[in-house]
Order: sequence, then C-alpha cells, then structure tokens
Amino acid sequence: MPTRRKSSAALAPKLISPPGLDHLTVSGGRVGVSVGDAREATLRNIIVHDAGEVGVDVEVTAVTHVINATIVRAGAGVRAAGATDVRNSLIVDNHSGLAALASGHVASTFNDLHGNEADYDNVKAGATDLNDAVAFADAANADFHLAAAQPTTDHGDPDDAWTNEPAPNGGRINLGAFGNTDEAESSRAPVASPSSTDPSVTARKPLQTGATTPAPVAPRPLPVGGAATSDEGCAVAATSERPSWHVLALCALAAIAGRRRRRRTPRDPS
Repeated sequence: MPTRRKSSAALAPKLISPPGLDHLTVSGGRVGVSVGDAREATLRNIIVHDAGEVGVDVEVTAVTHVINATIVRAGAGVRAAGATDVRNSLIVDNHSGLAALASGHVASTFNDLHGNEADYDNVKAGATDLNDAVAFADAANADFHLAAAQPTTDHGDPDDAWTNEPAPNGGRINLGAFGNTDEAESSRAPVASPSSTDPSVTARKPLQTGATTPAPVAPRPLPVGGAATSDEGCAVAATSERPSWHVLALCALAAIAGRRRRRRTPRDPS
C-alpha cells in the first residue's frame, strides 16, 4: 500500500490539474483540499479532519471523484460548485455532510453520513447511502481506523476492488479511507465470551468421572381414589415424588406387624 502522507493546514493541497490525490491525511486549516480548474480529478483513500470551513472544496470548473474518503469534524464535509461524485466514504460529525451550490452538482452513492448537523444540503441522498454510527479506533487523537467490523464494513460499491483488504474481508470493499488497503478492518466481528452472570447463559455442571445416571423408577399404578393400598396395610398418597426413606421404613414395619397379627388370629372353625 502506498505510504500515507500528511499535510498540515499551511500545506493544504490545491488541485489545479489532474490527476489527483491518494493516501493523504489533511488536518486543520480553513479548507482541507481545494480542487481548482481541473478537467477530472480523483481523491482516493484520503482523510480530512478538523477543517474549519470545508473538508473538500470543488470549484465550479472542476470535475471531481471522491472515493473512499474519511471526512470528519469539518464545516462542510464536501462542498461543490462543480460536478462531483462521492462514494464509499465516511462523512461524519461535520456541520453539513454533502453540500452543493446548485442542485445536481453532487452525486452520492454507497456513503455513510452520520452525526452531521445536516447530512445533505441541496444534495439528494443516495439510495445506497447509510446513516449509521461508526466507532473509530481513537478519533480524539486522529486515529480514524475502524478497529473492528462496523455497519459500514463490506458496504461499498460491489464493482470496486477489495482484494487488498485482509482476510476475512467479505469479498466487498469497506467504506472509509482504508477501504481496499491492508489497514482495513476485518469483516469478522469480535466474539464475546459468555458471562457467568448473564441470565441467558445456563451453566451446566460437568459429569463426574465414572458417574452413572440412575434409571427412572416407574411409579406403581394407583387405583381410583388417589391412594395405593398394599396388602401390608401401608397407604401412600398419590404424588409425583418418590416416598422418602422414612415413609418406606414405616411401610415395611407396618407390613411385618400385619403378618404377625394374621398369624395370631384364630381361624373361624366354620
């Protein structure tokens, strides 16, 4: 990937003729990039931030393509008097996102405009545009990488090249200045580990080595009336639970006592 160059406000580039700019970061000043008398200029993979009046200013005689730009915290993100198309770009937290001095001067496709006081000024929103928040790696310190997958990941123009992005890359270019570069964010979102305090996660106790699961005990059939009466005279109320051990012991004792009583009772001679 070409080395990203930086320009201060005092060195803000002004394009007077083709071909254009690429892999450039411009910060501060009244105007970030000014496109002058150019038949056709292309700005690709650029970052413009903290420009007081306008990030990219296109003069009336210029024809300009803004591709995979990140324009942040400017007066106007892009202001155009000449024919301008903007695509695959992040236009975030500006006073106005895309502004045209006359209707029809700016065409917007596959861009994300979010957090601007006005996303479009005399510009028609593109049918493929997004309005989604993105998280920069460290915007306060002018690091505008996207460290993880965002709503803008894999949402660029499907006809644009994407093969310079690191795998997994989703087979489609990302929005912003790092689209189709080796600094683009991965398409894979980070996987959070389940929390033990998360009520939606049910913890399972591991089975002990050698432990066996007891076979279910089939309940004895109950006669009508809700109780089972044994020959030994022990009645157990109908329940879905197994009788406790002391209930079973009492039943056994009652059975023994019943057999003894029957042996001691004389038989009727008749």
